Amino acid sequence: LIRAKQKIRDLLALREGSKTSLVVYAGTAHSVLPLTDDAELITAYLDALEPAIMPREGKFAEKALPLIEKQLASLSVPGTVLLIADGLGSETDAAFAEYFASNHHQLLVLGVGTRRAMRGGEQYPVLDVRGLKNLASDNGGQYINLTTDAGDVKKINRRAENYFVPIEDKNIPWVDFGYYLLFVAVPLFIVWFRKGVTLHWGLALGIG
Repeated sequence: LIRAKQKIRDLLALREGSKTSLVVYAGTAHSVLPLTDDAELITAYLDALEPAIMPREGKFAEKALPLIEKQLASLSVPGTVLLIADGLGSETDAAFAEYFASNHHQLLVLGVGTRRAMRGGEQYPVLDVRGLKNLASDNGGQYINLTTDAGDVKKINRRAENYFVPIEDKNIPWVDFGYYLLFVAVPLFIVWFRKGVTLHWGLALGIG
């Protein structure tokens, strides 16, 4: 979660003047902020996000989709959805396929997590790279690996900035809408549990 927050801050710095929405999810999803170009306001809310505020544990990124769509309902242009996650729930693939098949929004997925299941006697969520890559590619999007430098954030920004969508006017076959609107979904979950304690965990991050 700490790494995800930092990447979002870096992305906001690159997107100065563009509109971003912040959605969080675990077992449920909640809209933190609607579309705004106030990066400082988003950062203030971002800093306050902790797993304890979520009423239900889970890994249900699909719960964020209706909240994103609600914000888009009054707009006539598509946007870019950034999902930050370590893995998916059992119904995520089907829900995302149905959603992105019916609109022109762009899906970007940033994988944040560890490849090791155990560390110092504690168990951590394992990064499901294959599942996240498949989710992105199946919906015409792109999976992006987390990097120690700004390479991942710059790639996300380029994809959003250069996103073009088809329109019905044959004289103008593509229109650039991606840079203007970004929907971010952020996972909030407990990242470890001790031996002998059963915990159903999950995370999802979306940017809008």
